[in-house]
Amino acid sequence: MKKSFLFVSLFIMLAIITGCGNSSKTMICTMSGEIVKGTTVNKEYKVTYTGEYVDYVKGKEIIKSDTKEILAAYKKTAEAMQALYKDIKYYDYNVELVSDTLTSTTEINYAKVDAKKMSDANTTLGKMFEGGKVKLETLRAVYETQGATCK
Repeated sequence: MKKSFLFVSLFIMLAIITGCGNSSKTMICTMSGEIVKGTTVNKEYKVTYTGEYVDYVKGKEIIKSDTKEILAAYKKTAEAMQALYKDIKYYDYNVELVSDTLTSTTEINYAKVDAKKMSDANTTLGKMFEGGKVKLETLRAVYETQGATCK
């Protein structure tokens, strides 16, 4: 009896430690190029997923320009887009303009974010959700349509 209890206990502990085989993986999507002469963009999206569903995305977009008006316009656009999500938990962002560089960071916990609130804020983004979740291949297609390479 003690041996079977010990075996079952060890099996349960092993399952807890290994997560029953549901380990998360990471996909990185990147894009870079020149928007207009003297203005470049570099984007990187780190996508953490389990199985076929996205858990978390951390994105960083960097725009460099020798024209302050271009940076100011991109900053205004980025802030307006991000403001749509300002009251949504698990959606965090920051837009910062320093010298000749505009940096926009976004972190979305897709495993916890309210899909209905995201859909209400942006119907296009809302179309990515299926049953409250976002499939990895759906998000990959969105990034690749924008010119990113995902690995």
